[in-house]
Amino acid sequence: MSTPVPQDGIWILVPQDENPTLLFTPAGNGAAGGGGVSDHGALTGLADDDHTQYHNDTRGDARYSGLAHTHTGTYEPANANLQAHVGSTANPHSVTAAQAGADATGTAAAAVVAHAGATDPHGDRSFATSAVSTHSALTTGAHGITAAGAALLDDVDAAAQRTTLGLCTAATQASSAFEASGAVSTHNAVTTAHGISAYGATLVDDADAATARTTLGLGTAATSASGDFATAGHNHSGVYQPADAELTAIAGLTSAADKGIQFTGSGTAATFDLTAAARTVLDDTTTAAMLATLGGISAAATSDVNTGTSTALGVTPGAYKDSTPYYVDRTADWTLALTDRNKDQWFNNGASALVCTIPLNATVAFAVGDTIPLVRLASGTATIDAATSVTLNGVSGGSCTISTRYQGALLKKIATDSWVVSGDVSAVA
Repeated sequence: MSTPVPQDGIWILVPQDENPTLLFTPAGNGAAGGGGVSDHGALTGLADDDHTQYHNDTRGDARYSGLAHTHTGTYEPANANLQAHVGSTANPHSVTAAQAGADATGTAAAAVVAHAGATDPHGDRSFATSAVSTHSALTTGAHGITAAGAALLDDVDAAAQRTTLGLCTAATQASSAFEASGAVSTHNAVTTAHGISAYGATLVDDADAATARTTLGLGTAATSASGDFATAGHNHSGVYQPADAELTAIAGLTSAADKGIQFTGSGTAATFDLTAAARTVLDDTTTAAMLATLGGISAAATSDVNTGTSTALGVTPGAYKDSTPYYVDRTADWTLALTDRNKDQWFNNGASALVCTIPLNATVAFAVGDTIPLVRLASGTATIDAATSVTLNGVSGGSCTISTRYQGALLKKIATDSWVVSGDVSAVA
């Protein structure tokens, strides 16, 4: 700044950070004399902190530490022993060469000396000596480098070193490019990794194509050429018989000599013995021919046998007559049995009444259409009684009597538990 020209008045130096300003107040303007305040202590605002760029006690204490400050808890107190320990080169902890991984025998030191005396110890000088040329082969001497290590150190770049180490391209991949440890063992159960479903995982872990085909449920046709099969729309009309259950049943039989085939049900068949003698009858076309094959008898002779008047077949006349009585003489109440079918039932107990009971089908299973004749021979009442839940002439549990002695009635089954009675009987009630 320029030097002011002296004039009458007062010069005032006003601090402005690092550039103080010098102000001049001319005489007579109240800056000095003429009724102004001349006592410094009489000035107002002396206690105001108008100049924060200057340090006061408060700002000074906040910025600087006092002379009596310490670093307790931050630094260790100064200690001569610690200083001596830090500066010691005499192995203050008594660490052995073996503990430090050093060469306890001193061979490394000898190798260092030999290395230092070599003309070209690192093989990067064109004037390498024999000592340098064999340096890479040292396995226990210089630097403790093995032959394998020396083969690595002379490689010109990282790619050559990876080749020496036998590493492949995976060696330069990030670890995230591979499954985490243990993940492979459970990979086949992962349903989201790589978009593989749980079923797909059962396929990708198959050891070979044959196992994969088994997993897929494929048969041998899967490995056959398409030319081994007919087209989808083909048919064998005129070449093969259409599939048929009866033919399939016959095809399942085992053929043998003197065997015939018979159907045992719908779509089922079996074989039976068919002798040569039987075949001589089966090939006859008429009954007369069959009779002739069986012994040369005529139809008339057969009729005589049936009437019991001929011995042409070598049997005694009357031998084929049923010797079982065709009636049952009843003298006590009874329930009909299967042996009573088509056989007269005689009510024959003198003046005493008799009752014939028709049983439930669940008890005695007569066939629908079975008939049973009943005759009242004695004077006693002859009653026909249907069991509970059995219907007689439309009446459940119905009952009736044969009206007149020496007259009869006929029972006939028309449904599971339903019968009708006809003849000289009273109304069923």
